[in-house]
Amino acid sequence: MPKKRESNKHAKLLWRIIITAVGVALILIALSNLALYFFGTVAPAAVSTRRVGGANDGQPPNRRYEWSVHYTFRDKNGLEHSGNTTIRGGDLSPKTDSHVYYFPSAPFVSALESEVKPNIGQTVMASLGVLLIFVMNGKKKKHPTPAMRTVQELTDYDDSVEEQFQEGP
Repeated sequence: MPKKRESNKHAKLLWRIIITAVGVALILIALSNLALYFFGTVAPAAVSTRRVGGANDGQPPNRRYEWSVHYTFRDKNGLEHSGNTTIRGGDLSPKTDSHVYYFPSAPFVSALESEVKPNIGQTVMASLGVLLIFVMNGKKKKHPTPAMRTVQELTDYDDSVEEQFQEGP
């Protein structure tokens, strides 16, 4: 019996670590996009798109397909770098940004202009990350045992009934 309880404890710890890591990743992605916008360098990019997968008929016509976007840019030193992203679009190739934001010290960290502009999605992503971390690592409330409740009741004596009895009718 103790082995089952011990393995259950390990499983809970594993899920706690995994969900906390997902929360941290969400926060880092949101903050890195914002950091690119405020501290990154802008470069013109050559962009190519390719439609992947089939149509999703549950979406409106302008978001029915998923498009893979490949971009190539030169950093300020003249070295060529590339990146990929996906966007939703209609039947025809979607219009994409022709500028890329990147960190000069780490040009492999890059994104298209539309992805790094501050938006509500980044706030939601960071908030969700914080929520996951808080839920998984928040302090557990200790529920009082019956013996503790009895002690609490005895220390918090309410004498209002006795006062009414002494005063009389």
